[in-house]
Amino acid sequence: MNVRPCARALPVTLVLFLVACGWDGTPATGAVEGPWTSETETRGDTSIVRTLSGSVWGDTMILVPELSIGALESPPPLVFGRVAALDVGADGRIHVIDSQAGEVRVFSPSGEHLLSFGRFGEGPGEFGRPDHLRVLGDGRLVVRDQAGRFSVFSDDGEYLSGWPRNTGFVTNTPFFVDSLEHVLSPDLPDGLVVHDLAGSVIDTIPPPSLGYDPPSLVIELEGGRASYSVPFWPNEVWSMTQDGRPLVGVSDRYSFNLSKPDGTVVRIERVADPTPIHPEEAARAREQTIEAIHRNNDPTWQWDGPDLPDSKPFFWSLRSGSDGTIWVLRDLPAAEVPNPSWDPSNPDDAPETLWRSPAVVDVFEESGRYLGPVLIPPSLNWSFPFTVVNREWVVGSRVSEGGYPEVVRFRVTPRGGLDPAPQVGS
Repeated sequence: MNVRPCARALPVTLVLFLVACGWDGTPATGAVEGPWTSETETRGDTSIVRTLSGSVWGDTMILVPELSIGALESPPPLVFGRVAALDVGADGRIHVIDSQAGEVRVFSPSGEHLLSFGRFGEGPGEFGRPDHLRVLGDGRLVVRDQAGRFSVFSDDGEYLSGWPRNTGFVTNTPFFVDSLEHVLSPDLPDGLVVHDLAGSVIDTIPPPSLGYDPPSLVIELEGGRASYSVPFWPNEVWSMTQDGRPLVGVSDRYSFNLSKPDGTVVRIERVADPTPIHPEEAARAREQTIEAIHRNNDPTWQWDGPDLPDSKPFFWSLRSGSDGTIWVLRDLPAAEVPNPSWDPSNPDDAPETLWRSPAVVDVFEESGRYLGPVLIPPSLNWSFPFTVVNREWVVGSRVSEGGYPEVVRFRVTPRGGLDPAPQVGS
């Protein structure tokens, strides 16, 4: 059997990650020291919980692999072509979409393959480009197919219902499920379409917004114009909780809003220093993301857009955990590292070095309590497919050292080696 409990020793890549340094030579550990201290204030229907220092966990967490599913040579259920999406049910079963095989695979909490269902096609229960799924509280699954429909399955893989996606809009943004088990799907550029599980449209709602409009660089082209985001410029970041409540913030400051079930708002803030951008890192980003693209059309074109900021946004994404925790992705200082794709015989094809930033997530409770930081190993695919998180474990995908895809469950563990489960004081 090719399901492997992982060794207790940390993998080499994770060890290197923990001791990496930023461009100013400061160890990129993401450490937060001391007990959690905070202040609270109320403005109208908004309660503001501001972390001043420290954390509840009192340590920086790391992700230690405890279960790995995947193999290079094995029966098909354990060989993944492309892990496109995954989710974990309340019973701990791990559900995986293999988009290359066109099917959903279900594994026990110990990694045993239980069943597979679905196949390529256009009929009920069949897939074209399945890319996201959610497991409901009773074990039913909702699967999105970018080729044209949503499908609902029982916990044993029986097709129950489905409805077409009557839009040509394609997005990597996941769909969400609210407390009434309505599907909130970003099927429009400026809105979420709300369906019940029979496929009826209940409503169309705008995505969460604070009204922020970031600057952009607009380039006139023959026959039209192109608009580009300015690298490292703060943006409006939004998501939804596991029961469909809005999460939204503007990343020019460490602050975001969480809507509560009663309609009031908790604004979660943290006093933190921004992550600086090395001038060469900024110049590289500007050259690669905008200047090189436009100079293919006009070799004389010069940058005339907004200046790049001196520091990075305070966060890049907001994620809701299966236990109600909130995970805030941010960067540590970047370092210049060798580019494994660089070819000295063809130096114009790729740069000799790359700027890479170790990633860390700050974990909060919905009350605003700051639990602490969790370091993300560079091998973990954090956003595509979306990882499934809670305060005890993280389930995601990565490419193994052997070069094949695998699904891994990590244990959230203090770097000091203590059990993070106890939650003491506030």
